[in-house]
Amino acid sequence: MRVPSLPVRRRTLPALLFVCLGWLTPLATSHAESPRVDPHFVLTPRAAPLEDPPPNQARLYVVREQYLRLRALPYETVYLDGKPLCLLPPQTWNAVLLDPGEHRISGIGDSGPFRLRCEPGRSYLVRLRERLDEVDQRIVDLIQDDPALVSELVSHRVMFATPTAAGLAYLARKTQHLDEHEGANPLDDPLAALRLQNVLCERPLDQVNLRTDFGEHEGRLSIDTTSVRYVRRVRIPTSFTSSEWLGDSLDIKPQDIVWVRFGGTRFTGQSPWVTLFVCTPTKSQMVSFADLRTTQSVETYNRIFVALHDLMEWSRAREPRAQGDARLGGQR
Repeated sequence: MRVPSLPVRRRTLPALLFVCLGWLTPLATSHAESPRVDPHFVLTPRAAPLEDPPPNQARLYVVREQYLRLRALPYETVYLDGKPLCLLPPQTWNAVLLDPGEHRISGIGDSGPFRLRCEPGRSYLVRLRERLDEVDQRIVDLIQDDPALVSELVSHRVMFATPTAAGLAYLARKTQHLDEHEGANPLDDPLAALRLQNVLCERPLDQVNLRTDFGEHEGRLSIDTTSVRYVRRVRIPTSFTSSEWLGDSLDIKPQDIVWVRFGGTRFTGQSPWVTLFVCTPTKSQMVSFADLRTTQSVETYNRIFVALHDLMEWSRAREPRAQGDARLGGQR
């Protein structure tokens, strides 16, 4: 007696699903669970240290957390003060203790040396911000960010990159091609007054300024030890034949700044925004700044971030924010 067979479609579909799941499961777990060994580096999961650096040193984090394309991208060569530091494939990071003072990160992408000033007992975070331009070419920018975010950035599939002896030798051979001075970013003096034009401002929770926010209406930003002040005067169309001038200003006291961070991008395209959280006895709000000019946006971002972050740390050292921290319920 011949037993009728099942239709081919009903038999093969579960088998195909089983095979596909069998292939996808190791792909989804192997990167996060097992170290990756390369002739030039070893990748291992590692948590970022939570303690502060020694009082006579600073700690620098360099994080490349993005995965821009599905296909493998080349690893970045990273030098600190002209000496080999590490190699960073996508979704990796490294950290180092260093002496206070000015330092240079170089070898990454086509940009010039990235200068930063480190104070003793403080940590610093430099992120590789990768993006694609109009012709699908990769652009790498270095931006500073809040070091309190390091644990969050490296907690999911971002591995610690340790160079091998072969990797350090490879970096040493490429040292002669480094340019340690051309194209370096400007570095302002600590707590020096900063005056900038062509700055956009956004306050999404401020209902009064919705008519001037979310538009390309630039103003003037001033940062010093007395206040963070932003002023703009814009002309808003009211009909096809008429318009009105609107004035807008913002004044923030240094002691009211709670944190300063990278705020992503907006309608300006790929320009990075600096976001600060401000808390006073009567209200709290987030304020963001960016340069209207795309070609200067990364340089302006870093200048604003450093000025605001230094101002916040300076204010905390002078007047501990016990009351402000209590209002936030411990949020940092």
